[in-house]
Amino acid sequence: MACRYKYKGKIYEADQFADVLLSLPTSEAAKFMPDVDSLPNAPFVGKTQSWSLLAMKRMLRYAAENGFDSVAWTTGEQQAERYDLSQQVDAIQWTRLDNGRYQIQAEKDGSLLPVFDGDRIKVVTEQQLPNYVGKDAAEKIIASKTEDGDLTGDDLKVGMEGMIGFYDQMLPSVINKYVKKWGGRVGASKVFADSDRPADSTTDRGWNMETVHSLNITPAMRESVLRGQPLFTLQRNRKDWKIDPDDDMG
Repeated sequence: MACRYKYKGKIYEADQFADVLLSLPTSEAAKFMPDVDSLPNAPFVGKTQSWSLLAMKRMLRYAAENGFDSVAWTTGEQQAERYDLSQQVDAIQWTRLDNGRYQIQAEKDGSLLPVFDGDRIKVVTEQQLPNYVGKDAAEKIIASKTEDGDLTGDDLKVGMEGMIGFYDQMLPSVINKYVKKWGGRVGASKVFADSDRPADSTTDRGWNMETVHSLNITPAMRESVLRGQPLFTLQRNRKDWKIDPDDDMG
């Protein structure tokens, strides 16, 4: 008799559950494999704030070493536009198969595109679907009451809530906390935009400009980061001290 597995209220065949295990964090998957020990997470991956600050520390160092006056990054709206599927494909066609998997394909100008690991047609599990079409599109496909369909137009657009939350709210907040000791604070700057993109404004020469987030490199900041920036702090509230990258927020 073929084995079946129950996980979070759903029943899976053995091959389906293998795909589920591959999509889980190692600590969660290890619960179903008693003889397999899960590996601990690498530093900084536990919190978005931690790896984001690590990346910013590297950019501050790079800016200081190379004589830049500021560091800038795009807004949530600009990132959502960047990953808008409607600019890349005309439609994503999908079929829900009997085994619970999904067959997906992307169409542009009447032809199928080899965009899924080089394949024009791809069969994936429900857990894998967001990796190929994005979280928003995957949620629309999974929530559909029909057995097949396609996503076109506005259905291909990436939701801006997550992008805005990261680029416009969380990232400036984390950076402001870190650079406050040097008199730094996230502001806004205008940068040159591609000529075929809509712009916030134009210069007297007709160049398109867009507003982005930016951080000026103050003299105190430049001097300090060139001496080095700590990556870890020691947890002092435990009997056995441990290295904790999440504590170093400035």
